[in-house]
Amino acid sequence: GPTGQYPPQHQYNQQAYQYNQQQPGQYPPPQQSGGPQYGAPPSQQASSHDVGGYKKLLQDVIQEKRLQNMISLNDPRLDRYASLAPQKVEQLSRQWGIPMEVGRDLVKLALFDIILYI
Repeated sequence: GPTGQYPPQHQYNQQAYQYNQQQPGQYPPPQQSGGPQYGAPPSQQASSHDVGGYKKLLQDVIQEKRLQNMISLNDPRLDRYASLAPQKVEQLSRQWGIPMEVGRDLVKLALFDIILYI
């Protein structure tokens, strides 16, 4: 493919918020809309709408990054990741003090093997 199409991995943290804002038709919408999913208490079960939205988010990333040869759009792992995502995003947003938009971007990392060099 063309080079320079995606930012280098080391710039992800700096661009995570902007990246999320550039995607038309994303779900859930940016925080300005103030939807009920942002104020949900931690004990509340994720609705099927939230889970479906996260599954679509992951499927969109698979298509955008052309990852179909590594994980198919109907892979059962997507259902598992999507069902865990609402609770995990809320928990990480609260614990790390990060916006929900950044938490949703972190869900996309479930599709990748992450290696940290410390």
